[in-house]
Amino acid sequence: GEELGNNFKNTFKVNDGSLKVSYENYENFDDRFGHIFYTKSKFKNYQLSLEYKDWIDIPKEIWNLSNLLYLEINKNNSLTTIPEEVFSLKKLHTLIITETKINKVPKEIWNLINLKILRLNDNSITSLPKEIWNLEKLEYLSLDSNNITSIPKEIWNLSNLENLGLRYNNLSSIPEEML
Repeated sequence: GEELGNNFKNTFKVNDGSLKVSYENYENFDDRFGHIFYTKSKFKNYQLSLEYKDWIDIPKEIWNLSNLLYLEINKNNSLTTIPEEVFSLKKLHTLIITETKINKVPKEIWNLINLKILRLNDNSITSLPKEIWNLEKLEYLSLDSNNITSIPKEIWNLSNLENLGLRYNNLSSIPEEML
C-alpha cells in the first residue's frame, strides 16, 4: 500500500465539505485503490458520490445505507439500467446519474417519495414512465443530452417542479400546456 498521508492518484478530494472518492486517474485497479477507514457507529445521514470509468457491480454495502440522502453515479460506461436497489432508498432526496449507458427510467422511480432533485443527464434515455410524474416533492428535473422525443402532459402533476431541463434531446413536440 501507500504511506499514510499519500493521496495515491488524487483519489480523495474535499469539495464543499464533502469527501469525494474518485478513481478517474486509474487505468485499472491492479489491487491498488483508495480506502477510507471508519468506525462501526452510524452517522445521521450519508451523501455518496461514485465516479468510475468502468465498473460492473456497485458495492452492495451501499444499499444498506438507509439514511442515504444524496447519491451520485457518474461516468460509468458499464451501467445500462438504474440499479433496482436504488428504489429501496426511501430517504433519498437527490439522485444524479450522468454519463452512463442508461436508456430507460424504471417505473419503480415512484418509490423514491422524498426525491427533490433528479438529474439524469448525458445518458441514452428515450422516454419517461408516467410514474415519474407522481413524485410530489420533485423540484428539479434535468434530462439534458438524452434521446427523449416527447414529454407527456402529465408533467403538470409535478406541482413543486421549479426547474425542468430538456436541452439537447430529440423533442418533436411539447405539450400545449407548456406553451
